[in-house]
Parts: sequence; C-alpha cells; structure tokens
Amino acid sequence: MEARQYMGTRVRTGASVTTTTDPTFWARAEFVDKRLAKMLGQGSVSLVLGAGASAGFRLPDWETLVNDIYSEVGAGLPTKATSPTKLSDDLKRSHFKGKDLEFSKVVRKALYKDFSASSSAILISPLLQAIGSFLASSMRGSAGSLITFNFDDLVETYLRTMGFVVTSEAEAPFWRSNADMQVLHPHGLLPLVDESGCTSIVFTDSDFVRVIGRAENAWNGSMHATLSGTTAVFIGLSGDDMRLRSVLEKVKESHVATKLGHPYWAVRATVKSEDTNRVDMWRELGVAPRFLSTYDEIPNWLLGICRLSAANASARSVN
Repeated sequence: MEARQYMGTRVRTGASVTTTTDPTFWARAEFVDKRLAKMLGQGSVSLVLGAGASAGFRLPDWETLVNDIYSEVGAGLPTKATSPTKLSDDLKRSHFKGKDLEFSKVVRKALYKDFSASSSAILISPLLQAIGSFLASSMRGSAGSLITFNFDDLVETYLRTMGFVVTSEAEAPFWRSNADMQVLHPHGLLPLVDESGCTSIVFTDSDFVRVIGRAENAWNGSMHATLSGTTAVFIGLSGDDMRLRSVLEKVKESHVATKLGHPYWAVRATVKSEDTNRVDMWRELGVAPRFLSTYDEIPNWLLGICRLSAANASARSVN
C-alpha cells in the first residue's frame, strides 16, 4: 500500500479522493497534467517524438519527404497508390542497393530542402521552445530521456543554441554520458549541419522488417529499459509504427505502474476529433489520451506542465 501511494498522485474532488489507480483519474485533463508535473519534478518523465513533431518543426511530413526523395534522384512516382514505406523500399532497391549511407544522404537533402540552418529559424518554433523547456534541467525537474523516431536533430540544435551540452545517440548500445541530455535516435540520424554524421536509417518496408520485434536488437532493448521506469509522454505519433507498438506491448507488461495497479503508464497528446479506434489502440497499450482542441496547443500544454512543476518546487522550498 505504501508503494502505491508513493508512486501515485492523489487529487481531492469535493468529499472524495481520486488516485492514479482509478481509471476515471485519467479522464480528467487537469489530473493528468498534475500527475505529469509531479513526475517531471522527480525526473521520471521520458519524452517520445514522432513524425508529427517534425511537422511542428516545419519539416516535411512522411509522404512529402518520399515525394521529394523521388524528385532528388529524378525518378517518377509510381501511378499505383502505395504506402510511403513501400515507395521508399522500391526506390532504395532500384537506385541504392547496398548503398545505405548514400541513400541516407539523399533523404537528408530532401528532409532539409526548405529548412534554413540559421539559428533564428531554430529559435522561432513554438514546439521546439516548449520541448526545450521540458527537457532543460531546472529546480522544477526535467524529462530524463528523449527518444525521437525522427531523423532530424533539431531538438539537439535548439538545446545547443541555448547553451546546453547534448549528445545524439544513433547507434546502440551506447555509453551513458554526463551531458545535459542524451537524445536517442533508434531509427537513425541525419544531422542538420554535418552530412558526415549521417547513419543508416530505418525508413523502408525492408528496414522495418529487419528490426520489428527482434529481442536481440540493441535499440529495442534500450527503448524498453528507458520507458519501463518512466512516465512517457508521446507527441506526434500515430501508432502506425509497428516497431514502436512491439516495444510498447512489452513495456506495458513490465512497467512499474502496471505492477502497481495503474491502468496507464504513459500519456499521448491527441485531439478530440481523432478516430476512436486509434485512441482505443493506444489505451490498450497502457497509454492514456490527453485531449487537446488542436495540435497547435501542444507547446502551451507542455509549458503548462513545466509551470505546474515549478509551482510544486516553489511550495516545497517555502515549506
């Protein structure tokens, strides 16, 4: 019982008290935010970013990126509709067979085609600013880990611009460091500034087949270890990535929150208009929805959690 109370968050509503073991707790946005603020203060939050976050950084979405890659190599898109991962698979087989790094460099060129590398361009993104604040070390606490399924290193670039020491990890296993933040790139890295830092990437159908569900894959093990002891916050992820879903199935089974009787171990930012089946899919993985009116609200939502955590820290210092 003591362990349950220590790991949980209790919120008084009138004459009753609601805790994180109660499913109705997670249906109240203000309760979820208080929970995240508490865990942020303990350094027990991990942030997980997907393609939707990169779109918030003004980078192309998946479909546009694939179209631009075809344009870069002068190849015409097939007229028959197919998935972006299948399209990229066909292109890699026909133009880059056995040339993983050359393919990565072409993807990098298309990824940053319309993006300026100037510091001012980095600093004006509200989402980057909010994520930077969420990650920055402070008396109020900060997210202890960042996993991004995106190839770009704009979060790192932003944090470095703000004077933080950051490392990008694109190969697993990796050494833990005393940097302010280690950013994990399980799908590979395509740096904004230095092309020589490109790695092979998980981008095509064949790439996903190679890594999904493989217990021996070092990245799958690292992600499981990172997520199993934190309250994860998912941003910009649809759930279509089968590799991530495979990892989350295992995390749900082993997570400390699950063992303590909590219905959810993580939170995902989404909108009220999202398809119910998709929301339910995430719920089945132990991830509670945090409904927003629009995705444009995500920066203010993250900053609001930071402010709640700061208020908690202020109250503790006064007492």
